[in-house]
Amino acid sequence: MDNGDSKPLTELFGSDTQGRLIFDLVRAIVADRMKITALEDVIVARGILSREDLDERYKELLSTTSDEVINDVLREFGKVG
Repeated sequence: MDNGDSKPLTELFGSDTQGRLIFDLVRAIVADRMKITALEDVIVARGILSREDLDERYKELLSTTSDEVINDVLREFGKVG
């Protein structure tokens, strides 16, 4: 593309680029949710936390504003590399 030849994204990735991106995002979310569920099961089964304590921790996390969570994630990305 440096030589001046440029193509629209739909030509490069097919006409359903947005659909593919959405599908990939959903697949990543589902995979992460499955991993989280497996970790929750191990934490509860090993007696590290009770289901109630785990649920309470989630409530605490969800009570924070989304901006705080987004900023924490961005700070973590800044550490990588």
